[in-house]
Amino acid sequence: ELIVNSEDWYDAAADNHDTTLVVRDSSNLFDSTIDGYFEMSGRANAAGYMGKIPASLQQAFGGAEYYTGWSSVYSITSRYSQGPSLWTFRPQDLADSTGGPVTSKSYMNFPYSGGPSQWLSPTATYYAAQGIDGPFAPADPIWNALSKGMYGFFAPHTNTFMVIGSTGGLRSGIGYKAVQSNGNVCGGPCPFEPDDYYNYYWLFDVDDIQNTSNTWAPRPYEYGEWKLPVEFVTNPSSHLIIGGTVDDDGGLLYVALSNAAQVGNYDRPPLILTFELPTR
Repeated sequence: ELIVNSEDWYDAAADNHDTTLVVRDSSNLFDSTIDGYFEMSGRANAAGYMGKIPASLQQAFGGAEYYTGWSSVYSITSRYSQGPSLWTFRPQDLADSTGGPVTSKSYMNFPYSGGPSQWLSPTATYYAAQGIDGPFAPADPIWNALSKGMYGFFAPHTNTFMVIGSTGGLRSGIGYKAVQSNGNVCGGPCPFEPDDYYNYYWLFDVDDIQNTSNTWAPRPYEYGEWKLPVEFVTNPSSHLIIGGTVDDDGGLLYVALSNAAQVGNYDRPPLILTFELPTR
């Protein structure tokens, strides 16, 4: 079976409870029965990237075998965790063909409703108002309005939960519908300098996630720009990480870069990079 999380791209009312589908025959996508929607209890705070928890860490997560998580990646940030989240869920809840609730438990989450004190950064949603000229104050490098955690996974043979994605505005700041330095007028929040975007990573210690008094207390022990090979990132503003997955058996990490496989004038396919992971 293939479990798929999805969401309404512009959920202005932030009231969409439908999150998850199940393709019953993953070897025959065209003809397979598709069941759902199921309703993950964490909603858009939780229903994004997912994977299997390593056997060595399952006990620490209450015996759960699978995790899911998400962050503020699309429009209507009020429905999202203001930083990468980590939840567990039960595949048994996906057995009913008619859909229904899916129990999920939060271990790391930075709820918008909790306000700045519960966000990964107190300025996680800040940007200069429309009409203010740039450059603006540099954005917070730990998390800001352009930060996106697109894929999280447990780094093999470590105690680290790693999140990869992108951020921006670290040099020139962020403005809403700003007029950038090249004269371009943005459709939403953007950096003053068009190339002020970065592929990024955040590393969290599993013990920190487990031993905190609340789900918004964990902080990455390391974060920063992930400098991918320059031949694959020829346009910093568009060749950003949009997803990934780990092949546990093969010890490989696959990373998708937006638009980076373009060969013609109008095609915009992603480019898939492959990284070898430590085997022990």
